[in-house]
Amino acid sequence: MHATGQRRVDRRLILVLCLITFLANAGNQPAPSLYPAVARDFGISTALVGQLSTVSNLSGIVLTLILAPLSDAFGRKRLITIGILLTLVAGIAAALSPSFGILLLVRIIGGASWGGIMPSVYSLAAERFSGTMRTIAIGWVTSTLSLGGIITNVLFTQIAQFTSWRGSVLVYVVWAAIGILALPRFLPTDPPLARLPRGMLRSLFGSGLLLPFRHRATRALITSNVARTLHWSAMGTYIALLFSDVYGVSIAMIGYLSLGTSVGYLVGVNIASRLTPRFGPQRINVWANALGFPILVLATGLLAPLPVMLAFTMCYHACMGAGYTTQQTLLLAVTPAGKGATGGVNSATVQAGGVFASIIGGVIIGTLGYRWLGPLLGWSGLLAAFLVWRAVGVNAARDVEIEGEGLIVTVAAQPETPTGATTPIAGK
Repeated sequence: MHATGQRRVDRRLILVLCLITFLANAGNQPAPSLYPAVARDFGISTALVGQLSTVSNLSGIVLTLILAPLSDAFGRKRLITIGILLTLVAGIAAALSPSFGILLLVRIIGGASWGGIMPSVYSLAAERFSGTMRTIAIGWVTSTLSLGGIITNVLFTQIAQFTSWRGSVLVYVVWAAIGILALPRFLPTDPPLARLPRGMLRSLFGSGLLLPFRHRATRALITSNVARTLHWSAMGTYIALLFSDVYGVSIAMIGYLSLGTSVGYLVGVNIASRLTPRFGPQRINVWANALGFPILVLATGLLAPLPVMLAFTMCYHACMGAGYTTQQTLLLAVTPAGKGATGGVNSATVQAGGVFASIIGGVIIGTLGYRWLGPLLGWSGLLAAFLVWRAVGVNAARDVEIEGEGLIVTVAAQPETPTGATTPIAGK
């Protein structure tokens, strides 16, 4: 009976974390399908409206580095609640924006909400679960992060057809209002606030943000995630244009095709969750990153008939889902303290990699065409696999290993520890 009750609590917490992730994603990234309507409303070019995404990403990078370490000091629930409140404020301000300049400023608030929410959500998933359940929880959060943007893009477009782009934003405001009232009450309670020791904040923003770079394993995992982002973000940014330019798919259908191919992401997360206890997260991560390269090369290089292209894309998404889920699992496992700061650094570097990937991808497509997108960017997946294999090591002494149903971190994840020692992670 106790085990059944615990499973019910676990599933409820995973559901709440996924709903919060959905709100954060919808509030941080403006739906690209609404850009033409925004351009007409303010009398500007669509290219200029595209700067909304740039502002969102850049503000998210900076503000994540500021807000994420605070969750280690003040509690995950408090930062998540503040983040949801900021999404509500950003939504209201966006819907009422009298000019495009004000709308750009509002996107900075969206970046702040992202920085307050996502590192705390991933930290809770790592702290409250262990073993297979940890991988499942992180996998579902990651899947929501991927699918949430596509779902909101399709949904907001449909709402805007009956109202306006401002009307679709107001629908999001209603979601955020419900979220701020309902979701935080289901999160684990934070410890009582106490007066911070002298120098605590300086330590958080100084040594706290540098902590992930002091360990070989965490350095490799963050770098590998950026390497993987180079091809994943480029593919995610330009897949809609590929469907439109090469296959002549209508704008209305592109959203549904993207949603369908992203089912592969859920499949990859599920496969990683089931295979991790048997093979370990390192092996799954290395395999997924390495397999993503030939699949991406085949998808963009062949430009096969649309059904075959969709199959390639689904397989590619499956590799990315398995790779990102195991990367997050490994990263949070080798971080015994300061998970918020580590998650913030990881999120910020990935967002920066995404901005760079979008620029490089546009240059490749503009000069060489879609066929060269996979061959020129897919190699970064091989680099990601190599970094995890060497630094986190499938057979090395610096592993994060599966032992029963819990994760342990061997000596390499902890600097200056006697050889052979192991440090148990929460839940072990």
